[in-house]
Amino acid sequence: MKKWLLVLLLCFFALPAQAKISSQLLNAVDHIYNANFAQANAIIGGHISSNPNDPAGYLLRGISTEWFQIVNNKGKSFNKKIMADYQKARILATDALEADKNNLDKKVMLGNSYIYVAKKLIDTSHNVQAGSALKKAKNLMEQELQ
Repeated sequence: MKKWLLVLLLCFFALPAQAKISSQLLNAVDHIYNANFAQANAIIGGHISSNPNDPAGYLLRGISTEWFQIVNNKGKSFNKKIMADYQKARILATDALEADKNNLDKKVMLGNSYIYVAKKLIDTSHNVQAGSALKKAKNLMEQELQ
């Protein structure tokens, strides 16, 4: 299970947006990896309080909650909370990109947000909506490759 957690976290942090990720959130990633979800969420909560318009905080809080749900065998009890965080990250990332349309970091953050929204939509059997979200993520990434 730790292998999958590491892969998902690397998808989030290994992209160019990492330059904009605070050391505080990177510390939270360490706590998530070690299943110290309460500590991770305290750090993430502090980051969100200080930076309410940073989509990375909401995205990471959703990831932390999702892994808490999986590791502690909570079924689907946190799905709405997780999706709310992923959607909030998507909305904030969209707003940030609107303000600076050529910023690669902001495009990557929006792409990541769409990917996590799509993943949760698939988990909840909303496959058509997931396909739409994945297409938006793909289009953002293709824009940068051209």
